[in-house]
Amino acid sequence: MDGWEKYQFDSLIDKPHPGRTPLIHGEEYAEIIDIVKKNPRQLKTTITGIEEKFGKKISIKTLKRIIKKTALVSRTEISQKQTQ
Repeated sequence: MDGWEKYQFDSLIDKPHPGRTPLIHGEEYAEIIDIVKKNPRQLKTTITGIEEKFGKKISIKTLKRIIKKTALVSRTEISQKQTQ
């Protein structure tokens, strides 16, 4: 007997997936983007600002993922800068 025969539609519900909880939560994204906009070319300074404000240490890679996720820089802006 498989899950469908035993539980029917209840067997289709996703179970919790293991994994690390995110360091940065919903409303913090907007505040982090504001900090990035103040110093867009100095990510290390931005990281220290985030650490002071939230008390959380994040890496430069994490910060870059946040920037990419919020689409702060579009692909067209990047390609235009490369051609100049």
